Amino acid sequence: MPRLLNKVLTLCIASVLFYVSCASTRNRQTLIDYNNETSVKYEISVAEQSLENAPLKAFAKALVLRENTTGFPEVDTLYLKAVQACNKSFGEATTAQRWDEAIRYFLSLTHAGELVSGWTLERLKMQQQLFWQREGNEVLVQATTIQNNRSLTTSLSNTVIENALQGTVTVLVDRGMTIKNGVAYSDRLIGSAFFIDKRGYLLTNYHVIQSNVDPKYEGYSRVYIRTPDNTSVKIPAKVIGWDAVLDIALLKTELEPEFVFKFGSTKDIKLGSRVYAIGSPAGLERTITSGIVSAKNRKLLSVGSVLQIDAAINHGNSGGPLIDEHGNVQAIVFAGLEQNEGLNFAIPVELVVATLPALFAGGEVSHAWFGNFGHTILPQDQLQVSHGVVVDYILPFGPSSFSTMKEGDIITKINGIEIKSIEDIQDMLFNLSVGTIVKVEGLSIEKQGLIELQEKTYQPKRWFVQLDGRPELPGKSAYDVDVVSNVMLPLTGMKLELISGKSFRITDILRGSSADELGFAKNDYVELKTAKIDKETNIFHIQMYAKRRKSGYLDGFLGLYAYLDDPGYF
Repeated sequence: MPRLLNKVLTLCIASVLFYVSCASTRNRQTLIDYNNETSVKYEISVAEQSLENAPLKAFAKALVLRENTTGFPEVDTLYLKAVQACNKSFGEATTAQRWDEAIRYFLSLTHAGELVSGWTLERLKMQQQLFWQREGNEVLVQATTIQNNRSLTTSLSNTVIENALQGTVTVLVDRGMTIKNGVAYSDRLIGSAFFIDKRGYLLTNYHVIQSNVDPKYEGYSRVYIRTPDNTSVKIPAKVIGWDAVLDIALLKTELEPEFVFKFGSTKDIKLGSRVYAIGSPAGLERTITSGIVSAKNRKLLSVGSVLQIDAAINHGNSGGPLIDEHGNVQAIVFAGLEQNEGLNFAIPVELVVATLPALFAGGEVSHAWFGNFGHTILPQDQLQVSHGVVVDYILPFGPSSFSTMKEGDIITKINGIEIKSIEDIQDMLFNLSVGTIVKVEGLSIEKQGLIELQEKTYQPKRWFVQLDGRPELPGKSAYDVDVVSNVMLPLTGMKLELISGKSFRITDILRGSSADELGFAKNDYVELKTAKIDKETNIFHIQMYAKRRKSGYLDGFLGLYAYLDDPGYF
């Protein structure tokens, strides 16, 4: 009974704290008062309960407590217990050859400055590759080993073209029948895929096979492939793993292909390099189109960058390979984006290779994140440092919210590596798994009690954060747990200060945001009206009255919309 009462009290306290944190539009405090003995001892007891089943969670709590408390010998005891528990779990993982898990424990311990006797990251990765070899998964060994896959040819020969066409198949997604105006029509999707393994594994786009794995889809859905030399036969295929964020999926079929593709490196291609897209546009097999790389590092995905190409791409090309003149895969084609109609893009091979082990592990791939939204420091910011990333928004109850990191803090290093841009953080996160503990260094806004000083001053600070799984739509996660006035910053770029009721003053505008493009400026006034998320398009809509300086502070009724994903989330 006392334990039940404690749980009820804990939920009540959390609810009150959540209300307080969301009632103000800015300067939300950490949920834990590290100066309060009762709060600290409660956190210690919670961590101790996690020692056996979730040692990394206990270790993360111990690190945060050690960083933010003094005079509590119980914290030091908890820390030692957590280190021992993590080392024990690391040993069990290596014995069982669960190398992904072992690497997660190893990195978490070393990021906190703890040595793991007898092991290095290089040795762990070597053991992982030996395990893949024993399992017959040569494609992972080849993909994750630095090598030169280029052939001796200097141009795309007829043999290379024929092999590439033979290794590319049509993907057919049969979704049964759909009724329109009382008439039944066949509901079928077409895409492309290509073999990467003699055991019958293929890569395609996630959006091609989405209905097969999306829990929100309740209809009939089956995946088949059709080979270019026998277009009358549909061969069943199974979805092994999928990455909704990167739009990649791994399929398996009981067919031994005549040809499998090798991975290249986009370091070998430049702007203007000739590339070739292979696929089944409109279901027409054995189609190859050529073009050039129009641009690299286009920020269209929420994590990583994509290639822009001018090769002809049409419906049905999605999921096909983009190869260079040596026949090596440089990217996976996806047939444009609705907001960029007429432009064609491809997912670079480096992103594909990085997510490949998780795809082979099966199920949905989850990327690590901090639960933050931010921007790269610009000269106009006039801050104490010239480079780094400003944390503009922290998701309530997200990974960073438990580390004492605050909105306005600046990240300059992660795991001892200098951070110059938000892309540096994205690249680093891409190579870390969910659950890993990382050490973050930077500058924290100085406060006097709970009040932020009028003139911002910073002090050096470090945080330990246990990374969590990145949601497919980070903006929706923020909208679901926070008040609209707070999520206006990550969604529209508008930082608000409450005046009264639903009236707010804009205290800052993020450059390049939708609010910036519509001409909003600091010290404009807005009154928030209706806000909602369109479930069909996954777009955030808000209506408001605005008094803008540029329009002489005349009232105007405006609408804003925003996508629920953005490269600013990390």
